[in-house]
Amino acid sequence: MAILIAEDNLAQRRYLRDVLEREFARHGPVVEAENGERAVELALAGRPELLVLDIQMPGLSGVKVARAVWREFPSARIVFWTQFPHAIYINEIRKLVKAVSPQPAYGFIHKNNVEERLAYNQRTRAFFEALRRGLINAEELEHAARELSGWLEADRRRHDAESSAEDRS
Repeated sequence: MAILIAEDNLAQRRYLRDVLEREFARHGPVVEAENGERAVELALAGRPELLVLDIQMPGLSGVKVARAVWREFPSARIVFWTQFPHAIYINEIRKLVKAVSPQPAYGFIHKNNVEERLAYNQRTRAFFEALRRGLINAEELEHAARELSGWLEADRRRHDAESSAEDRS
């Protein structure tokens, strides 16, 4: 399996590469792209098992890269790597995901808390847990799915509240 990192900041790209090589050593190689255009090129040519995309990059953003990749490679698993988890990005990604069939696996990693705060959709969480442990255990995955459902429900309520507040403004 290959992992593709698309990050325009060299220091952050190296840091993420180090984390991925340490945590998922058996699942390399880790391939790097310094911009969105290169990420699309590498993803479509190599079809890596996982893409980690910076949401904000010059040229093609991570969201635009995801759109281009999922158009040709809908089974790609994408984790959006960001320090800006603002509603506008989340909403744009949600709209994009709804337009892809079958629904792709995706998730988010906050740059400031890479190893502590991971937010995934169900398939991405299952994928990472299986990779991390080297196996697939149905009971653990069900437990993870229940935890994720709670997180998603809280996120939906927060999103609804923010939308209501914006509508009142």
